[in-house]
Amino acid sequence: MTTWIILIISAGLFFFAVKTGISTYSWVSNAESIDGTVIELVPSREKKSFACAPRVAYHQAGKDRQFTSTQFSHPPDFEVGEKVKIVINAKTNEERIASLGQLYGFPFVLGLLAVVMGISVVIFMNGNRVLSIIHPNLG
Repeated sequence: MTTWIILIISAGLFFFAVKTGISTYSWVSNAESIDGTVIELVPSREKKSFACAPRVAYHQAGKDRQFTSTQFSHPPDFEVGEKVKIVINAKTNEERIASLGQLYGFPFVLGLLAVVMGISVVIFMNGNRVLSIIHPNLG
């Protein structure tokens, strides 16, 4: 019974990962690409964390603007002064750094976790068959 629950959870996680990935793809497809510069690495507010998020400055429509990424990492993914591409969606007025990890990191890791969980459960549900394939002398 527990294996079926884990299989259902992994299917739900995989569905959420695909949905998030498609949503991100749609968002980026409707966004404008602009050059920006990392001006600061903002430390996490958690006392024991050494993770940082990049703060990016850019120029758009005659105005200087900046935003801080919502994704923290340790070691930092970016360096102060680094030039980055950013995407801005005019409909949502939201900015993101245009890197694979910043845009699709979460859905990729979540999908990978779901697939590993699902495959593991299927293998253990068919444990005797798998064991006889690995060790034919036990069958």
